[in-house]
Amino acid sequence: MGKRFSRLRRRTGHDRERHEKTGADVAFDVAGNVAFDALDGVPIIAVILLTIAAITILWFAVIPLVLVLFDVVVVIIGLVVLTLIRLLLRRPWTVAATPTIGADIEREVVEWQASGDELDRLGKEIEAGRVPLR
Repeated sequence: MGKRFSRLRRRTGHDRERHEKTGADVAFDVAGNVAFDALDGVPIIAVILLTIAAITILWFAVIPLVLVLFDVVVVIIGLVVLTLIRLLLRRPWTVAATPTIGADIEREVVEWQASGDELDRLGKEIEAGRVPLR
Protein backbone atom coordinates (compact mmCIF):
# COMPACT_ATOMS: atom_id res chain seq x y z
CA MET A 1 0.00 0.00 0.00
CA GLY A 2 2.75 2.44 0.74
CA LYS A 3 4.12 2.04 -2.78
CA ARG A 4 0.81 3.03 -4.31
CA PHE A 5 0.66 6.26 -2.36
CA SER A 6 4.27 7.16 -3.07
CA ARG A 7 3.69 6.70 -6.79
CA LEU A 8 0.57 8.81 -6.58
CA ARG A 9 2.55 11.56 -4.92
CA ARG A 10 5.17 11.40 -7.59
CA ARG A 11 2.58 11.62 -10.35
CA THR A 12 0.87 14.56 -8.66
CA GLY A 13 4.18 16.29 -8.19
CA HIS A 14 5.08 15.60 -11.80
CA ASP A 15 1.77 17.09 -12.96
CA ARG A 16 2.45 20.21 -10.94
CA GLU A 17 5.79 20.70 -12.61
CA ARG A 18 4.34 20.23 -16.06
CA HIS A 19 1.30 22.53 -15.48
CA GLU A 20 2.81 25.48 -13.71
CA LYS A 21 0.57 28.51 -13.37
CA THR A 22 1.15 31.46 -15.64
CA GLY A 23 0.93 35.09 -14.55
CA ALA A 24 -2.69 35.37 -15.75
CA ASP A 25 -3.74 32.30 -13.73
CA VAL A 26 -2.12 33.67 -10.60
CA ALA A 27 -3.78 37.08 -11.09
CA PHE A 28 -7.15 35.39 -11.58
CA ASP A 29 -6.67 33.38 -8.41
CA VAL A 30 -5.77 36.48 -6.45
CA ALA A 31 -8.76 38.44 -7.80
CA GLY A 32 -11.08 35.48 -7.20
CA ASN A 33 -9.89 35.02 -3.65
CA VAL A 34 -10.23 38.72 -2.88
CA ALA A 35 -13.77 38.80 -4.29
CA PHE A 36 -14.87 35.76 -2.33
CA ASP A 37 -13.12 36.88 0.86
CA ALA A 38 -15.25 40.05 0.83
CA LEU A 39 -18.42 37.93 0.64
CA ASP A 40 -17.58 35.47 3.45
CA GLY A 41 -20.69 34.44 5.32
CA VAL A 42 -23.10 35.60 2.55
CA PRO A 43 -24.83 32.76 0.74
CA ILE A 44 -24.11 32.80 -2.98
CA ILE A 45 -27.84 32.62 -3.76
CA ALA A 46 -28.35 35.95 -1.96
CA VAL A 47 -25.61 37.52 -4.08
CA ILE A 48 -27.19 36.15 -7.26
CA LEU A 49 -30.68 37.37 -6.29
CA LEU A 50 -29.40 40.83 -5.37
CA THR A 51 -27.54 41.06 -8.68
CA ILE A 52 -30.67 40.05 -10.60
CA ALA A 53 -32.74 42.59 -8.64
CA ALA A 54 -30.23 45.37 -9.33
CA ILE A 55 -30.16 44.59 -13.06
CA THR A 56 -33.97 44.46 -13.17
CA ILE A 57 -34.32 47.83 -11.42
CA LEU A 58 -31.73 49.32 -13.75
CA TRP A 59 -33.45 47.94 -16.85
CA PHE A 60 -37.06 48.78 -15.95
CA ALA A 61 -36.66 52.00 -13.92
CA VAL A 62 -33.39 53.85 -14.34
CA ILE A 63 -32.88 53.50 -18.10
CA PRO A 64 -36.49 54.52 -19.01
CA LEU A 65 -36.30 57.54 -16.69
CA VAL A 66 -33.05 58.67 -18.30
CA LEU A 67 -34.60 58.26 -21.76
CA VAL A 68 -37.71 60.25 -20.78
CA LEU A 69 -35.52 63.00 -19.34
CA PHE A 70 -33.49 63.03 -22.56
CA ASP A 71 -36.70 63.30 -24.63
CA VAL A 72 -37.97 66.22 -22.54
CA VAL A 73 -34.66 68.06 -22.88
CA VAL A 74 -34.66 67.52 -26.66
CA VAL A 75 -38.25 68.82 -26.98
CA ILE A 76 -37.51 71.91 -24.86
CA ILE A 77 -34.35 72.68 -26.83
CA GLY A 78 -36.28 72.21 -30.07
CA LEU A 79 -39.04 74.59 -29.01
CA VAL A 80 -36.55 77.25 -27.93
CA VAL A 81 -34.57 76.94 -31.17
CA LEU A 82 -37.69 77.06 -33.37
CA THR A 83 -39.02 80.11 -31.53
CA LEU A 84 -35.68 81.89 -31.90
CA ILE A 85 -35.50 81.01 -35.61
CA ARG A 86 -39.03 82.34 -36.14
CA LEU A 87 -38.17 85.58 -34.35
CA LEU A 88 -34.79 86.06 -36.04
CA LEU A 89 -36.06 85.34 -39.54
CA ARG A 90 -38.98 87.71 -38.94
CA ARG A 91 -41.60 85.27 -40.10
CA PRO A 92 -45.11 86.50 -39.37
CA TRP A 93 -47.25 85.25 -36.52
CA THR A 94 -50.95 84.70 -37.04
CA VAL A 95 -52.93 86.67 -34.49
CA ALA A 96 -56.59 85.72 -34.21
CA ALA A 97 -59.50 87.24 -32.32
CA THR A 98 -62.70 85.29 -31.81
CA PRO A 99 -65.72 87.48 -31.09
CA THR A 100 -68.80 86.07 -29.40
CA ILE A 101 -70.81 86.72 -32.55
CA GLY A 102 -69.33 86.22 -36.00
CA ALA A 103 -66.26 84.69 -37.55
CA ASP A 104 -62.63 84.76 -36.42
CA ILE A 105 -60.56 87.75 -37.43
CA GLU A 106 -56.95 86.96 -38.31
CA ARG A 107 -53.98 89.24 -38.96
CA GLU A 108 -50.31 88.60 -39.69
CA VAL A 109 -47.79 90.28 -37.34
CA VAL A 110 -43.98 90.16 -37.55
CA GLU A 111 -42.64 90.65 -34.00
CA TRP A 112 -43.48 89.03 -30.68
CA GLN A 113 -44.23 92.30 -28.89
CA ALA A 114 -46.12 93.56 -31.92
CA SER A 115 -48.39 90.53 -31.75
CA GLY A 116 -49.49 91.53 -28.23
CA ASP A 117 -50.05 95.10 -29.38
CA GLU A 118 -52.04 93.88 -32.39
CA LEU A 119 -54.25 91.74 -30.15
CA ASP A 120 -55.00 94.77 -27.97
CA ARG A 121 -55.73 96.94 -31.02
CA LEU A 122 -57.94 94.25 -32.57
CA GLY A 123 -59.88 93.86 -29.32
CA LYS A 124 -60.49 97.62 -29.14
CA GLU A 125 -61.65 97.70 -32.79
CA ILE A 126 -64.13 94.91 -32.14
CA GLU A 127 -65.46 96.71 -29.05
CA ALA A 128 -65.81 99.97 -31.03
CA GLY A 129 -67.61 98.17 -33.87
CA ARG A 130 -65.08 99.13 -36.52
CA VAL A 131 -64.37 95.50 -37.53
CA PRO A 132 -67.26 94.01 -39.52
CA LEU A 133 -68.74 90.95 -37.80
CA ARG A 134 -70.42 88.48 -40.07
